[in-house]
Amino acid sequence: MLPELTGGSRRWRLWGLVLIGAAQAIATLAAALATSRLYHAALAPAHSGTAPIDSALILPAALLVTSIIVQALLQRSGRVQSEALGQHFVNEARQASYARLAQLSTRTRGSSRQGTLMLRLTGDLTALRQWVSQGVARLLVRGTLLVGCFAGLTILAPALGLAAILVAVVFGLALLVRMRTVDRSLDSARRQRGRLAGEIG
Repeated sequence: MLPELTGGSRRWRLWGLVLIGAAQAIATLAAALATSRLYHAALAPAHSGTAPIDSALILPAALLVTSIIVQALLQRSGRVQSEALGQHFVNEARQASYARLAQLSTRTRGSSRQGTLMLRLTGDLTALRQWVSQGVARLLVRGTLLVGCFAGLTILAPALGLAAILVAVVFGLALLVRMRTVDRSLDSARRQRGRLAGEIG
């Protein structure tokens, strides 16, 4: 039986990923705002008498650079936390699997090839780690990032924000339709692998 994804300290890691996604959304909006201010400041009339580089350019430029650096750090932190979450989850699943194998009788264990059994177990645990670290964790971060960006864009530019949300919904529905075909293909591949593993075992 698989451990709970939100069990133990993993719950706080998941919340940490949500916070990382929210911070990335804030940094993205800050970069967009800084770019807009920098663009308008650079296009200021030349006859205004202002210096080419003044506070109107320095502050947005500094905000833009800071936002880029923060985004890079947050992305790295997100990858580290995602991998740590996957490792923590698969370590608990590994211990549970070994405990279950230890409870099996010698006759039951002897009926299957030990190498084949360990190969299947290793492959399943690797798939679980990838599902958590590359699937659930990244979906959590990027989902929070998208929601934050859409919310901020709707506040700053309601018409543009609603248009972006509409486009995202349309593409999301198209992706769901496409995923049904992919799911059927994956189910067929799993059945074939199961039959092949049964013949080898």
